[in-house]
Amino acid sequence: MTSRTGLERAALAQAVESLSGKDKWKLAAVYAGKYGEVHRQPWDQLVSLVRPVHREAATAQESFVKYSPENFGDSAVKEKERIAGEILAHLEGGG
Repeated sequence: MTSRTGLERAALAQAVESLSGKDKWKLAAVYAGKYGEVHRQPWDQLVSLVRPVHREAATAQESFVKYSPENFGDSAVKEKERIAGEILAHLEGGG
């Protein structure tokens, strides 16, 4: 058996650490990737749901740059909710 250098041990420990603790989902994803087929299916479905959201978020960046929206704090939240409700009612009414 070969002896590992300190650097190799550190890299291995870091790789294993990223698959443990609060991020156990990563280990589940690796397992699914290894065994494929039925094991991968839920992950593939999740990815297919996330991709459009990721694209939409990227597309929204243009609006942030173009219009520079600002958050005016909690005091305006009720007003924003009221306006959003009016817009929704208008659209639901065929507007």
